[in-house]
Amino acid sequence: MSQTRRRFIAGAMLLPVMARSGVATAATTGTGARTALPTLPPVSLDGGWSETALTALTVSVLDKHGITFSTIAPAMPLNSQDGQLGVHYPIKTGQVALDLTSGSANFDGGIAFSRDDASLTFTELVIDLGTQTVSAVSTVNTTAAPRTEVATFTILDAKVSASATDITLGGLRLRLTKESADAFQTTFGTAIFAVGHPYSDTAGLGMLMPASFPSQGCRTTAEASAQRPDRSLPPVGSPQGPRRLGSVETRPT
Repeated sequence: MSQTRRRFIAGAMLLPVMARSGVATAATTGTGARTALPTLPPVSLDGGWSETALTALTVSVLDKHGITFSTIAPAMPLNSQDGQLGVHYPIKTGQVALDLTSGSANFDGGIAFSRDDASLTFTELVIDLGTQTVSAVSTVNTTAAPRTEVATFTILDAKVSASATDITLGGLRLRLTKESADAFQTTFGTAIFAVGHPYSDTAGLGMLMPASFPSQGCRTTAEASAQRPDRSLPPVGSPQGPRRLGSVETRPT
């Protein structure tokens, strides 16, 4: 599917969001001509979460090398009925353009890989729709490296759905960069993953900031929040567990 067609479909699915945010959409004139869509402004995210399921190939490689995967709070293990190994991240902050050409989200918590006395962690993750990358701070044992790009994805692969209160992206396949592959090799003393390794499949939901929608007649953010269903995460350790998007869709490796 072409980029133009993908962008058209994404835009059509985001019309409810655009309408609520007061962004004018293309209009038909008396002659039947249609005006062009304006440049769509970014909308702030008011929380949300992302779920990442490791691919079967990733799990197989980790098992082969005796490496244990775990999560760093407040990120939580993926609580999947079909046994997917992965992580559930809460979103701290973020912005997204309604046409998905730009935007980013910052996630709380992180992930860890360990074997004997060796450990590798990735924390302070940021997903960037514009550069189609995920960056993080990696720590080999106790030595932290500067923030670097650890995974890439193709935004045209995303499945998009939207309502007047949130945007959901699914079907993102994350692939490891040279920097993350090198971090694994430095930590465990041998090549674990190749560059471009299909590491995981990711889905995410971003809740839109109520203050972004003055057209709703709410005088305050609190009033707008009261009109929106509660889709926040329960506290870590809550018997409810995280509110999930459902099993993350995995694709053939």
